Amino acid sequence: MGKLILLLLFYWVILLENGDQFLGTLVNLGGGLEIRLSLLFKLVFLVLNSLTLIHFEKKHGIPVYILWFSGFLLLSTAMVWFTSPSNFLQALSVNLHIQLMLNIILFIKFNKANEGQLLTFLNFLRIFAMVNAVLVIFSAIFPDYELFNSMTSKTGVQRAFGIMGDEVSVFLTFFLYEAIVSKRWFSAPVYAIALLLTVGLGAIFTFLVLIISHLVFITPKTRLKLFLLIGSILLLTPVIYFSYHKLSETPVIQRISGLSKQSDKESSALRMLSLQIA
Repeated sequence: MGKLILLLLFYWVILLENGDQFLGTLVNLGGGLEIRLSLLFKLVFLVLNSLTLIHFEKKHGIPVYILWFSGFLLLSTAMVWFTSPSNFLQALSVNLHIQLMLNIILFIKFNKANEGQLLTFLNFLRIFAMVNAVLVIFSAIFPDYELFNSMTSKTGVQRAFGIMGDEVSVFLTFFLYEAIVSKRWFSAPVYAIALLLTVGLGAIFTFLVLIISHLVFITPKTRLKLFLLIGSILLLTPVIYFSYHKLSETPVIQRISGLSKQSDKESSALRMLSLQIA
């Protein structure tokens, strides 16, 4: 796999950093500024990419979509200076970490891995994803076990994150989508259960968008598939309608209900503020 091994090590380091019993902060500079082992990995990726761009392979370029997105993030962070100057330093810190994560896309692009190496890399990522999904399920079963990161939201919804934070929701979204597209029917239910247990509304919404986009833009269209889709919707609609009271007791539905009823107690208030600023 070449240098992609460094990336796998980086992901495991992030996982261990999130566990309270494992890796922690190397240096705390205050104000939310911390130096962790994962940050050192990100800087290594940046140096390797810089060497590739400057000294070794000048024909390499940075994809335009990364430049646009990076520029948008810089502009949005600059707006913080005008809207909330006291938070600018923290916003700049967050921006730096996101830019370093975008740099990982270049690291994979410049690695020049062949198809076999990329498939091996993906298989190791699948192992990492499955470990996280199992940890999420265990943290839901044993919420009081100190190793796990579980929480009860302000509206009383129980959430489980394994030993990571709520970012594990988005992580599991990709692998649930990948498992369904790859027809890996053993892994898909595990990822789906873990994703629901995180009660990550943004991640669940993202997953639905991915599936709908896949059906609309990628899946070959046939009349049979269209009839099957319409038939499935018609069959599911009454089932959902008559099962509403049971479904309303699930954590996901409870949290969705909490968005409108008690938005000031959930992260939705902050998200709505971000939407207004955007």
